[in-house]
Amino acid sequence: MNATSRFLRLLTRPHLLFIAVVGILVPRRLRADWREEWEAELQHRERLLAEWDRLDWSSRRELLRRSGSAFWDAIGLQRHRWEDAIVQDVRYGVRTLATQPAFTVVAVLTLALGVGANTAIFTVVNALLLRPLGGVVDPGSLVSIGRQYSDKSYLSDATYPDFRDYRDQNTVLSGLAATVPAAFNLSDSRASERVEGELVSGHYFDVLGISAAAGRLIAPFDDRGSSPAPLVAVISGRLWQRRFGGDPAIVGAAIRLDGHEFTIVGVADTSFSGTRVGAPRDVWVPIAALYRTDPKTAARLDQRRASWVQMFGRLKPATTIDRARAEFAAIAERLEREHPDTNARAGAGVVPGLGRDPETGRQVRRFAFVPLAAVGIVLLIACANVAGLLIARAGARQREIATRLAVGAGRVRLVRQLLTESLTLALAGGAAGAIVGRWLTSWLRSLLPDRYLFLSFDLDFGGDWRVFAFTFVVAGATGVLFGLVPALQASRSDVVAILKGSSASARPAGSGLRGALVVAQIALSLVLLVAAGLCVRTLRNAAAIDIGYDLAPVLTARLDLAKQRYTPARGAQFHQQLLDRLHATPGVQAAAYAVTLPLNDGRWEDGIRRQEDPARVQTFQNLVSSRYFEVMRIPLSAGRGFTDADDDRAPLVAVLNQTLASRLWPNQNAVGHRLVFKGRTIDVVGVVRDIKGRNLFEPPGPMLYLPLTQDYSSSLVLHVRAAGAAAALGEALRREVRALDADLPIYGVRPLEDHLVATLTPQRLLAHLTTGVGVLALVLAAIGLYGLLGQAVTARTPEIGVRMALGAERSDVLWQFVARGLRFALAGAGIGLVAAALLMPLLRSVLFGVSPLDPLTFTLIPAILLVTALLACVLPAYRAARADPTTALRCE
Repeated sequence: MNATSRFLRLLTRPHLLFIAVVGILVPRRLRADWREEWEAELQHRERLLAEWDRLDWSSRRELLRRSGSAFWDAIGLQRHRWEDAIVQDVRYGVRTLATQPAFTVVAVLTLALGVGANTAIFTVVNALLLRPLGGVVDPGSLVSIGRQYSDKSYLSDATYPDFRDYRDQNTVLSGLAATVPAAFNLSDSRASERVEGELVSGHYFDVLGISAAAGRLIAPFDDRGSSPAPLVAVISGRLWQRRFGGDPAIVGAAIRLDGHEFTIVGVADTSFSGTRVGAPRDVWVPIAALYRTDPKTAARLDQRRASWVQMFGRLKPATTIDRARAEFAAIAERLEREHPDTNARAGAGVVPGLGRDPETGRQVRRFAFVPLAAVGIVLLIACANVAGLLIARAGARQREIATRLAVGAGRVRLVRQLLTESLTLALAGGAAGAIVGRWLTSWLRSLLPDRYLFLSFDLDFGGDWRVFAFTFVVAGATGVLFGLVPALQASRSDVVAILKGSSASARPAGSGLRGALVVAQIALSLVLLVAAGLCVRTLRNAAAIDIGYDLAPVLTARLDLAKQRYTPARGAQFHQQLLDRLHATPGVQAAAYAVTLPLNDGRWEDGIRRQEDPARVQTFQNLVSSRYFEVMRIPLSAGRGFTDADDDRAPLVAVLNQTLASRLWPNQNAVGHRLVFKGRTIDVVGVVRDIKGRNLFEPPGPMLYLPLTQDYSSSLVLHVRAAGAAAALGEALRREVRALDADLPIYGVRPLEDHLVATLTPQRLLAHLTTGVGVLALVLAAIGLYGLLGQAVTARTPEIGVRMALGAERSDVLWQFVARGLRFALAGAGIGLVAAALLMPLLRSVLFGVSPLDPLTFTLIPAILLVTALLACVLPAYRAARADPTTALRCE
C-alpha cells in the first residue's frame, strides 16, 4: 500500500486515523507493534459491526469510544520512554564519571561523610524513639492503659482489681494484659545470676502475638488466682542461647528463681525481649505465682489501694483510639462510683503505642536537636563542596556542553543529563555513607553508658528499613540540592563564544558562585566549631566539679538477700562475713555497704526534726555500714563516723552532712544534739562534708546517714576500695560471694568512676559529637577553598606566565593567591561569627560554667579557622608561584 492509498484509508476510517495520531506518543521502538495491534483490534470490532459506511452515527461513536482506550494505553507506555531515556542518561553519566576518577572519588567520599554522619544520628534516634518492639504482631494497634489524674500528664500504674474490671467490661479491645517489672535471682546446677523479667497475666503473650521458639508460652490457665497452680516460667531466646546453648531439652527443666523451683514451659521468640524498649527481659512468670512465692506481695492482687500494675491492650479492627478512650473513661467513672475510697479522681488514660515512656521520649527529642542540627550543617557543607566541584567540572566541559547545544540538544535535556550525573554521584555517596554511618554508629554507641538515669541504652542500633529509607532520601535530596544550580548554570553557556574559543582567558565560569559556596562553607564550619568549643568547655567544667569524695579506685557491686529469703538476722550475719572476707583479701584496702550510690542512682527522701522543734525538714537519707566514709574518702567535719559498736543494742545514732547540720542548727555544732526521725530519737555523732548526690549540677542537698547495723536493709551496694585497679577485684569479689552462698548472684559490678561517666553522658556526647562534626566541617571547608584556588591557578596559568615573563616576582604571585583565599576566609569568618552570636544562646540549656558568647571561644575558634584557611591557600599559591613561564605561555 503506497502512502496516498494509506492516507485515503485513514481519512475514510477515523478510528484508524486516531490510532495513527495517538501512536506518536508511543516510544519509537514500540510504535509499529502497538499500531498493528490496535488496528487489528479495531478492525476486528469493525467487522463484527459491519462496514463503517453502513453504521449509524451512534454505532460509530461507540466504535470511536472503544478506540479511545488506545490513548490511555499509549499514555501507560510513557514509562518505557522514560526508562529508555533514564537508562541512556545513567549510562552516559557513569561513563563520564569513570573518565574522571579523582573527581568522582573526592565527590563520593565527601558525600559519604555528610550522609554517613546524618545516618548515624538518625540510627540512634530510630533506636530510641522509632523502632517498634521486636517480635510483636501489628504493634500499631497496641495501646497503653493506666490511671490518669488531672494534675499529671503521664499514665500511672493501676491496681490489679482495676485490671480485672477493665478486662471484663471493655468492648473495644481484643485483649487486655497486665505486667509488673521484676528482677529474679536465677540459679541452677550451672551458676547463679541476676536476670530482669516480668510478672504477667495469662493473656500477656496472646495480646502481643508472640510465638514460641520452643515449648509453649504462658496461658490463662497458668494464671488461675490463688489455686495451687504449678510454678512455671518462660525464658527469652537470648537467655536460652546465652546460658543454655539453645538446648531444646530445656523445656520441662527446672530452675530456681528467688529460691523457688520453677518449670520452664517454653522459650519466647528470639526477636522478643519484653514490652519496654531498652529494658530487655529474660524471664516471664505468671502473676499468680506470687501466691506461693511471696504471699505478702500477693495480697496486693486483691487491694484497690495498691497501684503497681501496668496494662496494655490491642484495639479491635476499625476501633479508633478516641472510642477506646471514651469507653475506658466510662468504666473509670463506674469504678469511682462503686469504690469512692480508692478510685476517687482516678480516671483512665489510653495512649497509643507500647514500649516507650512519653517523658523519656520528650527528653530525648529535646536533646537530639543539637546533634541533628550539627550533622545537618555538615551535610550542607558537603553539598556546597560537591556543588563547587561540579561547577569547576562544568567549566572544564564548556566546549562539550556548547557543542551539544549547537547540534540541537534542548536545555531541559541537558539539565536532565547533568542532574542524572549528580544523582548518580549522590547514590554512590549514599551507599558509601551507609557504611560510614555504621562505623559512626558504633563509635556513638561506645560513648553511651548502659544506663543513664531511667533511660537504658541496651537497644538494637542496627539498620532497618527506616534507616535505609532515610539514607536513600537524604542521598537523593542532596543530589538535587548540589546538582541543580550547577546544571542550570552550565546549560546557559554562550555557545558561539565558547566554540570560537574567545573565552579561553576569561574568568572561569561559575567562579563567583563557587566563591560564595566556599564562603558559606567557612561560615557554617565556624558556627559548628564555636558550638564544639562551648560544649568542650562545658564538659571540662562538669568534670572538674568537686563531688566531695574520691572515685578511684573503688569497685561497686549490688546484692539482694531478700530474693534468697534471708531473714534480717541471717542477712546481717552474711553482710558481716562478706566484709571480713574482703578485708582479708589481698589488694583490698577497705569495704563497706550503702543502700544508694551517689550519682546516677535513686535517692530516699523523708522528713526529720530537731528534738526541741516541731518543724520538719525534708532530707535525703542513706543507710551505710562502718568504714563507709573511709572507703569513699568523705572527710569528717566534726565528731565521728559509725563503728561496729553502733549496733541494735546501742543508742540510735546518725551522721549529718554540712547542709543538713546548718539547716537544723545554724551557727552551732550539731554533734551532741538530738533529732527525731520516724518517731525515734537519734543522737547526732558526726558531721561530714557535703557530696554531690544525683544531680551533679545542683548544690548538694541535705543528707542523713544512718548505720546499717541499726536499720537492716536486704538490698545493698557494696563499695570496695582497692590498692590497685578497681576492676581487678571483680573476680575475687565474686569468688568470696560464691563461697558464702553459691545461689546468690552479685550484679552491677563496675568501678565507681563509671557512675560519674554515666552522669556526664549528655555533656560527653555533645562535646564529642560537636567536635567531630566541627573538625569534619573545617576539613571540608578547607578542601573547598583549596579546590577554588586550584581552579583559579589552572585557569590563569597563561596570565601567570605573561606576568612572570615580564618580570613579576614569585612572592607577588604567591601573595596574590594567598590574599584571595584569605579574603574568602575572612568573609566566611565574619558571617560565621554573626551567625554564631545569634545561634549560640539556643544552647544555653546544655551549657555549664560558660557563657554562650564566651570571649575565649569566639576568639580562639576564628583564629584556628584562619590558620587552617591559610594552609589551604598556600599549596595552590605555591604551585602558581613555581610555574615555569615558558610552559605557562604554551598553554595559551
